[in-house]
Amino acid sequence: MEVKVGLIRRKTRLTEKIFVLTEFPLGLTEKAEGQTEPLHGHTEKVFEQTGCKYGRAALLFDHTGIPFGQTEDWFLYTEKMFLQTESLFDQTEVLYIHTGPPFDLTEIP
Repeated sequence: MEVKVGLIRRKTRLTEKIFVLTEFPLGLTEKAEGQTEPLHGHTEKVFEQTGCKYGRAALLFDHTGIPFGQTEDWFLYTEKMFLQTESLFDQTEVLYIHTGPPFDLTEIP
């Protein structure tokens, strides 16, 4: 299975958050160690458990809103997802994009 993963930094006047966005349902992958709930919408504890260095103020999103194999542009969907969840972002920056087999978040450079 191939996945697309992106790290997006969003800044407002008050906060800075790094989002991990994926194109496949994270609930289908292994849960973080000690995780007892689906990964949908989970926050820092997932990153703490996986040791991801981007765990500070991070939100983990699951693109279950679009069926697997969807054809809609990934970045367009990303932008729509942000518009629906956070309306006060002042700046967007793409930090990292991965396309390929699933991988451990700790492997992100």
